Amino acid sequence: NFFHGEDVEICKTLAQCFDTCEVPWTDNMALEFENNIFKDDGSEFENNIFPEDESGGCAKQRPRFLFAGQSNMEGNPHDAREGMFDRLVDILNEGKNKDKTIKNLIKEIGQAEEATEITSANEARILYEMSLRGLMKEENIRSSMDKVSCSFSNPLLSCEQNLSQSNCGNEFGPELMFGHSFSQMNTIYKDRKFGITKVAVGGTEIKNNWMKSNAGEEANYWNNLIEAISAADGTLQAFVWFQGESDSFDEANKESYLENLTQFVADVREEIYTTSRGFKGPEDVPVVIVELGAWIHGIDMAVIEAQRTFAERTPKTALVKTGSSDVESEKMTSYYHFDAASMLIIGDRIATAVASLLDPDDTRSPTEEPVPSSAPLSSEPSAAPTKFTCTGNTVSLDQYKEYRTECTASCNDAGYCCTLGIGGCNNVPCTTGCHIAFFSENLKKCKKECKRASSDDSFCTYTWNHAQIVEAGFNPFFMNDGYGVDKCVGPEDCGCTEQKEGEDWGFSNDCGDDACEAGCELAHSKHFDNFFHGEDVEICKTLAQCFDTCEVPWTDNMALEFENNIFKDDGSEFENNIFPEDESGGCAKQRPRFLFAGQSNMEGNPHDAREGMFDRLVDILNEGKNKDKTIKNLIKEIGQAEEATEITSANEARILYEMSLRGLMKEENIRSSMDKVSCSFSNPLLSCEQNLSQSNCGNEFGPELMFGHSFSQMNTIYKDRKFGATQMTAESHTLLRLP
Repeated sequence: NFFHGEDVEICKTLAQCFDTCEVPWTDNMALEFENNIFKDDGSEFENNIFPEDESGGCAKQRPRFLFAGQSNMEGNPHDAREGMFDRLVDILNEGKNKDKTIKNLIKEIGQAEEATEITSANEARILYEMSLRGLMKEENIRSSMDKVSCSFSNPLLSCEQNLSQSNCGNEFGPELMFGHSFSQMNTIYKDRKFGITKVAVGGTEIKNNWMKSNAGEEANYWNNLIEAISAADGTLQAFVWFQGESDSFDEANKESYLENLTQFVADVREEIYTTSRGFKGPEDVPVVIVELGAWIHGIDMAVIEAQRTFAERTPKTALVKTGSSDVESEKMTSYYHFDAASMLIIGDRIATAVASLLDPDDTRSPTEEPVPSSAPLSSEPSAAPTKFTCTGNTVSLDQYKEYRTECTASCNDAGYCCTLGIGGCNNVPCTTGCHIAFFSENLKKCKKECKRASSDDSFCTYTWNHAQIVEAGFNPFFMNDGYGVDKCVGPEDCGCTEQKEGEDWGFSNDCGDDACEAGCELAHSKHFDNFFHGEDVEICKTLAQCFDTCEVPWTDNMALEFENNIFKDDGSEFENNIFPEDESGGCAKQRPRFLFAGQSNMEGNPHDAREGMFDRLVDILNEGKNKDKTIKNLIKEIGQAEEATEITSANEARILYEMSLRGLMKEENIRSSMDKVSCSFSNPLLSCEQNLSQSNCGNEFGPELMFGHSFSQMNTIYKDRKFGATQMTAESHTLLRLP
């Protein structure tokens, strides 16, 4: 705290404490800044918001977020258990598997004052999930943040410093995880510098200690808020309020809390609006209310209900839940102050709430660089994995049947009535042309093979790749030559459903020279994506055959080598090189997979409720409108689904919008197939693995679609690696043996 040098500046106001420009801030500079930053309509930041000059100059200041409230906003997590933060970080960075990690978290959290089995389990589960997003990496959470600053006044002011665990509160408050979480979110502030201005005093009531109407009275901190707002000099972007415990003791305070909160927030918004650029009006300032938490004296719902009512009826406002719930899975600690685990969770929730209220940025794309995985690395170099050559070009027998049936239906529509691989007059029918198209490389080769099939050289029999598909039921006739087509049978064996009276086989379209080639043409023009695989395509009759496998046998020695290479000595965890892939075409056995099973909702069928909703949701979330307009349009679209209500539509719209803030609904991703995530779908007819997309792993799609996009971003050992989803659904089905 000493030896700053003679040039250190002693600041007497908060404005002096913030990083400012060395030259005076003139009206001309302000105009130039405003023109440079804002669009013509003043509604949105441009790409160069708050640029910094490497030569030492600056464009006024960094954007900031105003946090205010009482003792839980100050922090005080050590009240419930001293040293918990460091032990939580240690546990989450030990590299143990999920079950052991959560068990150790529960044990640690369970030693906090007033902790219960339920609250400890809830906090442990949520904290573990946050760690999967990289939010608890030791090298980050224990270090100060270069890009996030914080000043803390309670009410004595402190100057801005890089945000850390110990310099912006009593130990720390929700600002710590807010800084880490919000800086990763898909907003205009991602990867940019921003600040947190915190004004918090414990044991305070909203009316006596904070409201403008009592400014100047003893122990009233309205003027401290005004100083913080003025010092920010137009850079404040949102207001977060975390207060209410002290008001719960007084009946008059409880009864008037909604009225007081409404007036207080209106006054704060007015002050931020009058000092800031970019807001259309006071009501445009985003506000987050952090719900009063459960605590040792019990929950008094009066203040909580007032907070909920205010958030519901006030535009541009979000409510953060803190465990004040009768639902056991939502409960958190109930001591005087939140423990370290709860405080981190609340900070993450505030980040989500703030992000949900901001107008989306349509002037730049979020940084594409992935967050490095936090999976522990082996200290020893790993042995090179055994390499294998893997096969591709596989189609299941069920898929063949589906494609062949569709092509045959096109033959029927074109006047070729035969549905089975049986011919007459020494010619093969249109449906056989569909079969030939499946194994041909192109249309030309398909027609050439049709000519051979109908030539006199083969007399009454024709066979070509029929042995692979005989179980599909299109070729029930067995010949000495093997499975294939009998070209010398009558129309009654062909499967024709209609035949004009007086016409015999010789006058049927299927008896003509062009019938087979018509099948080639129809497969090419109407069903091209499902045909023309080439003669090396493999027809798989079991799901194991459908997956990418290795051409060499999988021996016990190879399995042992693989296991030793992949797993740690204690067998508890994957190493960094799990499932490596060889760019030359080899593979280490297979990619990891996840088994999904169930009935019709696992199949998918979202079109049942409203046809085409998926595409309209993607359109709405990529239009670049602000939050209120986006959610309004989402509610309108979702509300048109069968059995939708105002409540369910609003809930789904809000959650979907929050998911979009994590980049999960970006049009260029969600509408494209995923190179690194495959899916096979069996219901119970099997299909082979394909790159996961909206339409190839279910009836339209099921939960696997967003699972693939969301899980691939999470901070697990599978991040940025290939994995698969194996989905088996039916109203009744038998389990298949899986690799």
